[in-house]
Amino acid sequence: MSEWSFEVPGTPAPWTVGQRGGGRRNPRTGEWEQSQAVLRMHQWQTAIQIAALEYWWADGRREPLKGLVRLRLSFYLPRVKESSKSQPGGKNRQSLRRLDRPPDLSNLQKAFEDSLQSIIYENDAQVAHIQSTKALTDEPEGFTVCWIDSLTQKEEEAL
Repeated sequence: MSEWSFEVPGTPAPWTVGQRGGGRRNPRTGEWEQSQAVLRMHQWQTAIQIAALEYWWADGRREPLKGLVRLRLSFYLPRVKESSKSQPGGKNRQSLRRLDRPPDLSNLQKAFEDSLQSIIYENDAQVAHIQSTKALTDEPEGFTVCWIDSLTQKEEEAL
C-alpha cells in the first residue's frame, strides 16, 4: 500500500485530562469550566480532523482503513522568545515556566492518534507502529506533518 501524508497547521497541544488539566468550578456561577490546556488541545484536535478529512477526501476516500497502520509524526513547536523572569505583579510566572518546557512527545502523539479515529482508521488500537519526533521551529506558529500507511499482510502476520 502507498504512503499518504498531510500537514496540520497550528501549534501542537498535548493530550490532557483529569484534575490537573481538566478544569475547575467557577466560584461565582458554580459551573464547571474547562482549563486553557484542555481548550487548546480540543482546538488542535479539531484542526487535525479538518486537515485529515480534507486530505482523505481529496484522495477519494470516504471510509477509514480497516487493518493495522503505521504512523510517522513530526511535531514542530515554535521557539519561546526570551522574556524577563518576572512580570509586573508576578503575573504569568507559572505560564512562562511551562512555555520553556516543551510538552511530552507521548502526550502529543496521544492527542494526534485520538483525532484520527473514525477518519483515517476506525480506532487508534489499529496503530501498530509509530515513530515520532519533536523539534523547534522559528515559525510563529507550530505545525505537524503526518505520514500514514497500512501494514502489509506479511507485516501484520509477523506481529
